[in-house]
Amino acid sequence: WELSQTDPIVDHQADCRDLRSIQYSPELKMLAYGGRDGVLRLYRLLSNKAELYDLSPAHFQRIRSLHFLDDQQTLLSVGEDRRLIQYDLKSKAITSTLDFPGGKLFGLTAMDANRLAVGGADNTIRLLDAKTGQCTAKLIGHDGTVTLLHVQDNVLVSSSFDTTIRIWNVEKAIRECDGQKRYHHPVASQFEDSGALEKPGILVSR
Repeated sequence: WELSQTDPIVDHQADCRDLRSIQYSPELKMLAYGGRDGVLRLYRLLSNKAELYDLSPAHFQRIRSLHFLDDQQTLLSVGEDRRLIQYDLKSKAITSTLDFPGGKLFGLTAMDANRLAVGGADNTIRLLDAKTGQCTAKLIGHDGTVTLLHVQDNVLVSSSFDTTIRIWNVEKAIRECDGQKRYHHPVASQFEDSGALEKPGILVSR
């Protein structure tokens, strides 16, 4: 959509009936999306149409999150098959696969050029070295699946099935990790009661 207009620029019908993630790269004019069948779909947006760029069977189960890196060449994806996939747009090939022993993966974002953040059904967020895939810190604070991740400067924001949003100071978390590279959020996880819809949310800062 062009927000100043009422009609969509592109009206594209997807061939996957259960979509779970979509990402758009303005610089590349590239649209990526995926869902139930685990196939990564990429389309170039040209004037008023979407032109197929590639179909890649990247995951064995649902794709849950996608992220274009700033290098304008790499697309990352995570899914319910517990895998982090790195896809190269120029070669149209998967360049690396990282398997996680924990739960299904839902959330994904790049902290910067060197670090990634991944969250999922084991209720934790892992900070990873972007080149090696090694876990540099494990953020603990949710009581449910971590569904979405967003980063701004040095602040990481996470949401979860436990109905809470967590705000993380990443540098502080890395400094204060224990011997097993774990960091516990200073605000304990809380579940809202049945009257939650009638009450405003509460922002807790430490």
